[in-house]
Amino acid sequence: ADLLKKQGHMAAALQTIEKAIEINPSAPVSYSLKGEILSYMGTDHLAAASEALNTANSLYRGKNPLHHVLRQVELLKTRSMITPDSKDTLLNEAKALLKASIKQDGNNNRLRVAMAGVLLDLNSEDYTHIEELLAHSIGRRDNSNAHLHQARLLIRKGELIDVQGHLDQAFKLSRNNSAINTVRGEYYILTGQYTLALKAFQSAYDASSEGSPEQAQARLHVEQITAIVASQSSVNYAEVGEDSINVVPLNDPNESRPTPVIRRRKKSDPEG
Repeated sequence: ADLLKKQGHMAAALQTIEKAIEINPSAPVSYSLKGEILSYMGTDHLAAASEALNTANSLYRGKNPLHHVLRQVELLKTRSMITPDSKDTLLNEAKALLKASIKQDGNNNRLRVAMAGVLLDLNSEDYTHIEELLAHSIGRRDNSNAHLHQARLLIRKGELIDVQGHLDQAFKLSRNNSAINTVRGEYYILTGQYTLALKAFQSAYDASSEGSPEQAQARLHVEQITAIVASQSSVNYAEVGEDSINVVPLNDPNESRPTPVIRRRKKSDPEG
């Protein structure tokens, strides 16, 4: 089930972990993994994901392993994206989980990087603390999220020189993380490179799980930047370096006016 999850076959992974639970219904690791799988399957599955992780909590009996804590944190972050009114409450719950785990294992870089991400989501201005949490992983250059959060921190501080380098390293370590292209798109907006921002947000959309809040967020960004690019009198498609941007369809079925889609002219067929 874990292998199927890593390959992106979520339905098959869920079916497989259900079989594992059927064989051994008292193994907390199975419920923990089930919760993670469900959390990747869109917003309709988040309640079931929470239920599975809570069952794992009961079976672990207060001795939650690192991977389970991180799964809980990720689910809380996902839920915070779709419930704005509860965002801070959910993120502070994630912060409390990480704080307790860091108290037990303060040198664990995965916990420290996760805490940095939660603090950035909470719009913390304690930049020195966030930098300290990320420093060791940045030095090792082996944690994609560390470089992603460092890029976010630099953008927050208005120090844009090294943003691209950290995003490139994050992408090198994890090519399927849609958040990397979301942050890259935000960087391009800040630097006025709207066609590149459009491409980045489109890539974030393509890398997001179907029905996930990350996909909905990327779709909104694509819609906004498409409107900006379409309003420009001319577009420098050479910036993009692609035969087409392949913008996701944005038409609202309740509206008759189509949303503009930006495409580069295809090269002539040498045989045509």
